Amino acid sequence: MSDYQTIVENIRSLIAHYGSMGNEQLEPLAESYALACKDVNSRLLRCSQLIRSGNPSEAVRLADIEPDLLESYALLDFPERQQWSEIVRSHHLPAASPLFEELAREINDAYTTVNPLMPLLKKHRLLALARAPLSQRIPVLREIVLMEPDNLGWKSDLDAYEKTRFRDIEKEISEAIAAKNIPQMSALVHELDSQNWTVKPPEKLIAALRQTLKTESQRGALVELRQTADKLAHAVQTENAELAIKLADRWYTQVKQLGGNVPIDLNVEVQTPLLWVEEQRQHRDRVRDFEGQLDAFRNAIQSGLDSEKMAERYAAIEAISEEMGRTIPESITNLYRSRMESNLVRGTRRFRVFLVVLILLGLTLASGMILGIVHARNQAEIRKVATTLQGYLDRKDFETASQYVEEQKKKSERIFDAPAVADVYAELRTAIDREQERQILFRSAIEKVRETLKSGTPDQFELSKAESRAETDSEKFELKSVKDEIRNLQTEQQRRNDLALQKELDTISVSVNRLTPQKGRETDAVLLQLEELLQKALETRKLEGAGSTVLNSRDLLIGQLEQWVGEIKQRKESKGDITDLTQTVSNPDAYARTLQNLATKYPNLPMSRDFQTLLQEKTVWTLVTQWNETVKKLPRDSAKQEGETIVGKSEKVRLFLDEWNKKSQLFTNFPDKDSVESCIPYFRAIEERDNHGESILFELEKQMLRHKSRPLWLYYAAKEDARYYLPQKPREGSNKYLADKQGTEKSIRIPDSVPLTEIEEAPHVRFAKLAVEQIAQIDQPNGKSWAETACLLLQNLQDDPKFDPFLKFILMREFITKFGAGDLSVRKGYAKHLMILEEEEADETVDWINPKSAEAAYQRKITLAVLDRLPSSESAAAATRADVQAFRSHTISALERVGWAEKTSEGQWICNTNRTTLPSEGLYIVRETVPEEGDATVRFEAIQIIDSDKKVITASPGLLFGSPILLKVPER
Repeated sequence: MSDYQTIVENIRSLIAHYGSMGNEQLEPLAESYALACKDVNSRLLRCSQLIRSGNPSEAVRLADIEPDLLESYALLDFPERQQWSEIVRSHHLPAASPLFEELAREINDAYTTVNPLMPLLKKHRLLALARAPLSQRIPVLREIVLMEPDNLGWKSDLDAYEKTRFRDIEKEISEAIAAKNIPQMSALVHELDSQNWTVKPPEKLIAALRQTLKTESQRGALVELRQTADKLAHAVQTENAELAIKLADRWYTQVKQLGGNVPIDLNVEVQTPLLWVEEQRQHRDRVRDFEGQLDAFRNAIQSGLDSEKMAERYAAIEAISEEMGRTIPESITNLYRSRMESNLVRGTRRFRVFLVVLILLGLTLASGMILGIVHARNQAEIRKVATTLQGYLDRKDFETASQYVEEQKKKSERIFDAPAVADVYAELRTAIDREQERQILFRSAIEKVRETLKSGTPDQFELSKAESRAETDSEKFELKSVKDEIRNLQTEQQRRNDLALQKELDTISVSVNRLTPQKGRETDAVLLQLEELLQKALETRKLEGAGSTVLNSRDLLIGQLEQWVGEIKQRKESKGDITDLTQTVSNPDAYARTLQNLATKYPNLPMSRDFQTLLQEKTVWTLVTQWNETVKKLPRDSAKQEGETIVGKSEKVRLFLDEWNKKSQLFTNFPDKDSVESCIPYFRAIEERDNHGESILFELEKQMLRHKSRPLWLYYAAKEDARYYLPQKPREGSNKYLADKQGTEKSIRIPDSVPLTEIEEAPHVRFAKLAVEQIAQIDQPNGKSWAETACLLLQNLQDDPKFDPFLKFILMREFITKFGAGDLSVRKGYAKHLMILEEEEADETVDWINPKSAEAAYQRKITLAVLDRLPSSESAAAATRADVQAFRSHTISALERVGWAEKTSEGQWICNTNRTTLPSEGLYIVRETVPEEGDATVRFEAIQIIDSDKKVITASPGLLFGSPILLKVPER
């Protein structure tokens, strides 16, 4: 505060002599005042932010820190401020920024809000330090919240306290109900009812507590009521009237608490004792009244009551005693008779005694009166003098005391021989001697201080002695004047010291600012200049007597120079060690050790802060490693790998899927996760091939073996549109054909017009032989893949015109379903086929072998219509093959560490790598993101190479010095 006051006083002095001053006087003051305004505005802004964030008490605390903020504001906002600003601008000097008046008003208003809180805040802190129960702390905190509703911190604390206390209350309620603890239940009900809870306990729990409390309270009250009745009956039996009255009063109180709900038997039982108690209560009141009258009569006799009134009152008391069956105490009767006789005798003797006494009394008074008056006068004078001297002594009014002593000695020297006066007088003389000695010592000390003031260095030791000896108002005023002189001297000296030091600092700052643009790419010459400036700044510490503001500026400048020089030296030293990052970047563990070693060795470099941040994110590096390991295990549905069976391939898929299910949640934000997810349905289909021990192919193979098991020849009778299946190769004349599925044979004569050489093997038998052969060779060295086998068989089946339509319908639907279950490409390629085939339901139980079956002929017409609507076999096969090719060519990338991010002295980010070339895209950095709630997540940020020669990369918000750079490398 003294710094600000000095600045303002100097400004106002210069304004008064404006015409005679130049820039050399204005410039330091203008800069000092501008800096002071900046500091005050900064503090005002900080306090305002605290108020608006709901924490006015903290704002007030910061404002009270020396120098007091509002006092500083008032001091800097002096009346001539506008005039000063105009003078500064006219000399082209930096003008001070306007003071934040509104913020100052806002902080001033906050005091009225916070001050009433102080007792509550103190109580809150004491309860917290004492670890008081929450039941005591919550009411205090609730009052604070009511008085400071905008402070979210108090509300948050109250919510936390209430939630904790609420859990305790629930437990205590259960325990109190179980133990039937009435005092505890009452306390809990009072706490729940008397406080405005944010979240109240369950209504059922409170209802149970209230009901239990009511029941137990009534039960306890009834027990106590019955005990009172028993005690009352016993008191009546023993004729203990006082105890019985007390018990009756207790009975009435307990009945009132129960609301009159007294059991009938108990009410009847207690009526007789209660009647006896009322009789005793009335008798007790009459006895007390009679005894009161006796006491009053005794007092009246002793006070001199005349005989006539005494006789009247005695007669009245005698009548009451006869009515009550009591007797007047003998002591009162004797006192009454004695006083009546005394009054009678006193009347005859009174006159004679009066004359004798009057004569004797006159003689005695005449002699004693004279001696008493003289002695009393002497004692009064002694007391007066002693008291007056003691008063002067207590007030330390020694001058007036001396004058008074002289006056009294002139009147009488002997009065000072009296012990009372002598003691006070001796003490007074000692005090006067001490006072004279103190005055001499004070005068000596103050004069020495004045002497040293001439040399500009006041003697502080003598000043402290003068302070300890100054007692009178004049001495204190003189001491204050000397202190003001010292203060003015020190202020002026500090001002000169401030100006001298500030001038040195300004010279250094100008040089530092000139070098600032080279920061980050400093040469040896720059380092040498900075070291020289640092040495000059350190030498300014020899200048003493400057104010705290200038000293803080000096220390800040020195700190900045020391940090800058240290960073340059460490950066130069670290260039050799930092190449280790390039050598170890591909190994996460080795890279982490290198980062830790560099951060430890060069703690003052900015890059070390980035290294520490990166080391805290090692978990994301582990996730990248797990991703790469998982991707490398991706199954490949390519060709036939030697020795690999369907079971082996399915097992590989199963192992991969198990691992993916466990880890996929860890890879939420990985760049290629969607690519892997798109492959999962294909892998699930491959896994399904061996879901039950090659069951898909096994079922198809069994079915085809049945069709293949018996050689058959097909004779197609075109006129009747009937197919005859011959078990023997046809010959001229009569032939046999199968009349049903059971193998019943019947005769048929093939017309001579039909060439026997054109009768071929039955299509389904021929197809069955092909299917068995191809299914057995799936994924074998000489066979086809699953999808190719499906396409071959389905195309052969669909395109055979001689195939029975009904059987073709059944087999196509089954082959598409079974082969599609084991291969997603087949399922997708033949999806339309299957949709059309599933629109109709064929009765598979019909005897399709019987050429005479009307039911089979009907089903054949239905299925033929469906088959005619099917897309071409070539289109389905082509779609299947295209999807297979797309799946096989689908690439999924691993993330390989190829380098690390380095910021050059020119401010560019480059990829420091051993590789000669890098692609322009497909590069990432990975960071750990910590949300407000939930677990940390991985964040990938793409970067690009924008200069392939220098490997300059695009900057990213998450880029740190040393960030590993990852490249997507296709693994599949």
